[in-house]
Amino acid sequence: MSQPPPGLPFYPLANPKGVEYSCEICSKPAYLQCSLCRVTYYCGTEHQKIDWVGIHEKICADLMSLRKPAPFIVSTDERKKKKEEIQDKNVDMVSLTQLIGQKLLFQGKPEEAVPAALQCLKFTADAYGLASVELVSPYLILAESSIGLGRLNQAETYLAQAQWTILKTQHECSNGIRSQLHRKLGLLYAAKGDYELALESLAKDIFYASCEYGTDHIRTAGGYFQMAEVFYAMHQRDKNNENLINQELSDKPSTYVYPSVTPRSLGVVSTGKTHGSFLCEEAAKHDVNLSKNSDFSVQMPMSKAQLLMIYMHALLIYGLRIWVNWLKVCCINQ
Repeated sequence: MSQPPPGLPFYPLANPKGVEYSCEICSKPAYLQCSLCRVTYYCGTEHQKIDWVGIHEKICADLMSLRKPAPFIVSTDERKKKKEEIQDKNVDMVSLTQLIGQKLLFQGKPEEAVPAALQCLKFTADAYGLASVELVSPYLILAESSIGLGRLNQAETYLAQAQWTILKTQHECSNGIRSQLHRKLGLLYAAKGDYELALESLAKDIFYASCEYGTDHIRTAGGYFQMAEVFYAMHQRDKNNENLINQELSDKPSTYVYPSVTPRSLGVVSTGKTHGSFLCEEAAKHDVNLSKNSDFSVQMPMSKAQLLMIYMHALLIYGLRIWVNWLKVCCINQ
């Protein structure tokens, strides 16, 4: 891990009137300045290090050219050309920061993915505007990073902003983006322990992904894996609850039922043995014995825990089959 260059002390009271510089990560007043580009500010060395490792090391020189004051240009054609160059640069930075943010999330580094997602959000707003569907992707990266860091309220805020952006741009929003939104909502609900809502969101994720890419596409497989994890979490929750109930019952003192207060059930004969304990025997036996090999064999109904495990295994197998087929296609194409 490379270390950031020493920061330059920065004093907010020395700012020109009406000009405020804030931290790149938390938006608090800045007290430190990057000594290389001198256009990026931080509240302290900790946030400077996080930003440097996450994204700033890769875009420091580009920020210098994008954030420095634009020179005065007399010619209209030159101004137009300069504006187009800045626009193209912003679009390139959107792709770069989004790719780095997703890569860091895939590597299991949510804290380092936050600076990349914040920069992606800023460049997207500059390139496409504040009412564009392209803003959804950085919001989703920020939401997933917040979920990974355990900041569920912050993740919910980012997802609400993504939902509002999709609502404003319904006709421009693809099913692929809707799929990603519902997948992140499923992750959020699962982290909160609301598994029913998580399953509902993941079902919508699979639906939109199937509409966009097909049911057997690798992008759809992620929803199956996430849904299987939710079923497994539900199984573990029910199992823990059952263990707690059994423990509570075992801790209670045993009670005895005496013959005088025991009602007789129709068709059941109770024979007293010792001090109020009974052995209940059926008075009437069925004439027809149903064997396991018979067509009329009686099977015990499955428990909820068994059903959850069956669902989980089915989803995992289906998702793995999609991955195997995709890998086969990749090997053939190579």
